[in-house]
Amino acid sequence: MKQLLERNGYEVKTKAEGETELLTIGVTDILFNPIVSVYGRSLKSLTGKRVTPAYWLQQSDKETEAEVNYWTFKA
Repeated sequence: MKQLLERNGYEVKTKAEGETELLTIGVTDILFNPIVSVYGRSLKSLTGKRVTPAYWLQQSDKETEAEVNYWTFKA
């Protein structure tokens, strides 16, 4: 996730939790909302494709799925 967020222009901070393998990750941009970014398809993967909810949650080996837009922004 750190590389993904850095590729999208965010400054990433990490913190190890004790001796376990848990790692807390965050960005310095207080306006960043992962839900809006993922479902709005504004994040790009390391290969330049749009990040899907399944990719963000690491639930699938597939990088992308069928183009499903949950909402569209109109100007």
